Amino acid sequence: MTENSTALLIRDEESAPRERSTCGWRHLLISRQDSGVAAWAHAVDIDGAKEHYHKRSTELYYVLDGEGVVRLDGVEHPVHQGSIVHIP
Repeated sequence: MTENSTALLIRDEESAPRERSTCGWRHLLISRQDSGVAAWAHAVDIDGAKEHYHKRSTELYYVLDGEGVVRLDGVEHPVHQGSIVHIP
């Protein structure tokens, strides 16, 4: 077995810090403050999110429940439960 310098990380959404962002409300499931991570993950309630643009981020959304619209470059794309959205 190989040695791993990074500890296992398991975090429930209910215990993760919650904050407001331009993407909506998010729970910080994995963040920059966690050592040894190459990326971060947020559970986001995007209801009421403001239109915005990330210059250096790729976003990946998986719709857990409900339906909505993703607007990209002025074009609306319908999404629903089970949809995955990749925004490069």
